[in-house]
Amino acid sequence: MVKLLNIAVIVAAVAITAGSSLLVERVYQRWGNAEDLVIHADALNQFPMKFGEWECLGEQEVPEYTRNLLKYKTAIWRDYQKQDGVESVQFMALVGTPGPLVRHPPEVCYDQQGYPLIVEPKTISIDVAGVEHTFKATTYGMRGAPDDHFIVATSWSDCTTFERSAIPRARYGGSPFVYAVQALTKINHKETEQDAMARLKNFLTSMATDYPAYFDKIDNAEPNQ
Repeated sequence: MVKLLNIAVIVAAVAITAGSSLLVERVYQRWGNAEDLVIHADALNQFPMKFGEWECLGEQEVPEYTRNLLKYKTAIWRDYQKQDGVESVQFMALVGTPGPLVRHPPEVCYDQQGYPLIVEPKTISIDVAGVEHTFKATTYGMRGAPDDHFIVATSWSDCTTFERSAIPRARYGGSPFVYAVQALTKINHKETEQDAMARLKNFLTSMATDYPAYFDKIDNAEPNQ
């Protein structure tokens, strides 16, 4: 399985360049009501451990230096497995102020860290009860093992839907918080890129189906005192 520890390091490396505009946006309080950010950050560990046929088998901690650089409030990093016991996806979610989390799209981090691009990014569009959720999926090769491929899908959310906006700073810049999510799956040697993409889409569909209920519950909660 592809190790997501690399994701934490990759994202952190690019975040160093965000400092100057981050300072300005904080001074002018562009990101709105801090109480909303606190509510969602405090509750991220309540993110569903099981949705559809997928269940969390374990969690890891994101390195502290990644938080220091990206300025997010809290994070989860989990391994999910389908009930068939074969298919698996690794999932990471960060909650924080929009500026640091949307300024550098995740694929920029992968490119700058030398993961070879195998398939150009494509949009995954998921319809859940008539509501569209969008993610950007990109296929990369592992460094030093270019025949080993993986797909990572990314998106953001500040409401009950995920939207992989082409202009995220305009879309999310005025929000008090944002969820930044990544889902990653390895392309096994006996399957095609389409097989792995179908697995990823199945996972994202299950997650997006349960996400609105989770979000509404948290959004109506009171911040911890």
